[in-house]
Amino acid sequence: MLLTIDDHMTVSDIQDKFSECFPHLRLELYKGQHALKNRNPADGLLRISEISNRHVRGQVDIKSWSKSESVLHELKNRFGLLAAIFRADAGTRLDKHDTFAFTTPTSNIHEKNEGSAESSNDEELRIFL
Repeated sequence: MLLTIDDHMTVSDIQDKFSECFPHLRLELYKGQHALKNRNPADGLLRISEISNRHVRGQVDIKSWSKSESVLHELKNRFGLLAAIFRADAGTRLDKHDTFAFTTPTSNIHEKNEGSAESSNDEELRIFL
């Protein structure tokens, strides 16, 4: 996925584009470190120029093997955007080591933990979008 970022775009423009590709995830952008810490997302009508300290146009290329940490790092370092990625259904924040995988929304799978010494059905959640 190529996510285009431009000062004239609104927060909602970027969130909508992200949601088109990742319907089970929600991208939140923040206006300042204090807002990020308090989980107070930027209003969707704000322009990127109003929440960013860098005024560049460009694209973020999100691959299936990209870790959420690297995407957030690129948004911050290249575009001056503070962001967080959440699971849309549960509202929980993605771990920095979670990866993106391009599958259909019904492709969320659980894989059995074959190495378990117990006979319980312990499962490892693998995140697919």
